[in-house]
Amino acid sequence: MKYIITESQYNRLTEDKDNDFEDYLTKRFPKINNLKMETSNKAFTGLTRRYFDPEKNELYFRVALRTSPDWKPGIGQLKNDEFIRLYVSPKIYNYVKKYGMSFEYDMEKWFNKTYNQEVNSVLKKTFT
Repeated sequence: MKYIITESQYNRLTEDKDNDFEDYLTKRFPKINNLKMETSNKAFTGLTRRYFDPEKNELYFRVALRTSPDWKPGIGQLKNDEFIRLYVSPKIYNYVKKYGMSFEYDMEKWFNKTYNQEVNSVLKKTFT
């Protein structure tokens, strides 16, 4: 059985899909590519970067740059996990997970490219 498709359908199937996720995300959140970044260092969370919309003062992302070291008596400092975590607001996370099964990988790839970061873990987080 043969299927006949139009040229535009063929182009859509064969063209590069690098911007699909970004288009999906910016359709719902148009200003997500131009968020303001603020760095903070707190005792509990450590060094973090917060990405928020300056007009609405709404927090979209938080990146935990390092975790506090683990200490074991008699041994000393233990190696930390080396994850650089991206915490995503529930509103964005719930929307993005409709994109597909690999939405966390796509989110990580998009965020690293857009904001020049090296996150390697994506988590849903309620911000305080």
